[in-house]
Amino acid sequence: KTFDFSDLILVEDNYYQKGKQEGESFGYEKGYQQGKEYGYKYGQNLGIELGRMMFLLTHVERIQEKEEKVDNEKENQKMKRIQHQINELKEKINDFVEHIEPKDDEILTKLQDLRLKFSIFSMRVESTYHVSIKLPEAIDMEQKEENDDLDF
Repeated sequence: KTFDFSDLILVEDNYYQKGKQEGESFGYEKGYQQGKEYGYKYGQNLGIELGRMMFLLTHVERIQEKEEKVDNEKENQKMKRIQHQINELKEKINDFVEHIEPKDDEILTKLQDLRLKFSIFSMRVESTYHVSIKLPEAIDMEQKEENDDLDF
């Protein structure tokens, strides 16, 4: 009796297909689980960062309310500009939160823009009121340490 190599190839191909399907399934499940954990952690940190921004804006607003009105027109203009920036930043934060989409490709750009505007605002407040309102180090979605924790 002769041995048919096509049967051997068929058996090998079946094992290959089965292994491929199991590997894809395992990778999908593991990737989904780790992506969900990473998304939750990043989302929580992002919420904290935006909450701190909103708190600091409200804090500066309170400082402005307690500040005595001066006869100096230049100082009054500074205060008006700061109040305008507070309103603008609060609106941008609320807009960011209300319209955030997980699949939005521009989310990092929007967040960086918000951080930059807040940074400029904080410099103006520091020079006007001599009060430091810095946020802790910003959260970066692309931090290498975060990505190194993923194990497929």
